[in-house]
Amino acid sequence: MNVNLEKTIAVLVIVSFAFTSTNLLVLQGGSITREEAIEISRNTELVQGLWHLVEDADWYTLEADYLNENCINELKEQNPQYYEFLPGDHCAWHVEWEIASSKWGAAIIIIHHFIDAETGEILHEDGISLR
Repeated sequence: MNVNLEKTIAVLVIVSFAFTSTNLLVLQGGSITREEAIEISRNTELVQGLWHLVEDADWYTLEADYLNENCINELKEQNPQYYEFLPGDHCAWHVEWEIASSKWGAAIIIIHHFIDAETGEILHEDGISLR
């Protein structure tokens, strides 16, 4: 009788683990990874048009930050006009490139992409040059 009880408990544990794992995958909605967000950003016309500058740059930095719903809502509260493009019900990636080269004087080019974490769609793109 103990053997049957142990088997039943083991089966319940396995089934509950499988159920929980499946629900987590469904809830995540197949979110894109950090690497995928960077690749989406890298393949934009803006970055591709400036890629030769990256190759010749004295330095460049690349940051990719995951913005959860709370972070997005805080950004929208701080500056609703600028961040209106961000989703309110799910997450996004913010990818930022900073490119600098002494060949252009003291110029730094900064490119921002906000990418929907569920669909991979670019929600917003901008670039500025600082001298």
